[in-house]
This record gives sequence, structure tokens and C-alpha cells, in this order.
Amino acid sequence: MTKETIMDKIIKRFYGISGPLDEYRRAEINQIGNNCFMILIIYMFLSSFAALIFYTRFPEATFFALIFMNLGFLLYGVFMYILFKVAKLNLTENEVPADKIKDAKRQAARRGLLAGFEFPVLMYGFTVLTSWGMKEPILPEIFSLKRIAFYVIAGVLFGVMMWLICLARITKAK
Repeated sequence: MTKETIMDKIIKRFYGISGPLDEYRRAEINQIGNNCFMILIIYMFLSSFAALIFYTRFPEATFFALIFMNLGFLLYGVFMYILFKVAKLNLTENEVPADKIKDAKRQAARRGLLAGFEFPVLMYGFTVLTSWGMKEPILPEIFSLKRIAFYVIAGVLFGVMMWLICLARITKAK
């Protein structure tokens, strides 16, 4: 058995694969990635051309429209395509032998706990970075108990949801 590289771990994390990354899953992920790349290249050429056309007349509106269109296309177009294809091909199912179900459930709890910790920390950091350029004082807003409590509750809810999703993906091997 070969050792898993860091790129394999990143791929598994991005696509939500909890089991081993075998040849079938790797081939399907490569095909999904290639399709997304081709879609993004076409979109990039079209959006850049549109931005060049509208930039001279509406520079600020073109800038914001391009940012929001890019984010929208990435989130609602490409990522939804990836979610749909991965679910359709059953790449996220984790087949576990009957004697290792307990370990798989423990690993699912660990993944949920980790996700519940990562989410609020990243969102809190994102909030700090985005409010950095504001004119009002930043320190009272960053260290407010209300904001910290919100992120802790959001992290707990997100962690529980990720734990339940990981549990739902575990199936007994035949």
C-alpha cells in the first residue's frame, strides 16, 4: 500500500471523499476537474471580453459586476456541478467492513469536530480582514462577545451537520 501524498489529501478534502482514493475515483475526479477547467476557461474569456467592452464607459460598475458574476458563477455554477457529479457517481460513499464501523464513526466525529473548529475560525478571520478598512473603530467590533458567541454557535451547528453528513456516507461493505 502506497503512502497518501498531500495532493491526494487535498483532493479528498475538496471532493468530500472519506474512503481510499482508488483508480476509479481518481479517474472520475480527473474527468470532473477537466470539465470544470474547460467551463471556466470559456467563462473567463467571455467575462474578460465583456469587461473590456464595458470598462471604458462604466469602470466601477464593471469592476463590481465582474467580481459578483465571477463569484456567482464559481459558487452556483462550477461548485454545484461538482456536487451533482460527485453525488451522482457515488464517490463520497465510504464502504467500511462490518468490524470497522465503530472506527469509521469515530473518524466521522473527528471530521465533524475539526470542521466545527475550522469554520468559525476562518469566518472570524474573514470578518476581521473585511472590516479592516472601515472608518469606525475595529477592535470593539472584533472582540465583541456577541460576535464571538455567534461564531461559536455557528461552529457547533456546522460541526454537527458535517458529522451527520459523514455518518450518512458510511455504508457496510458487502
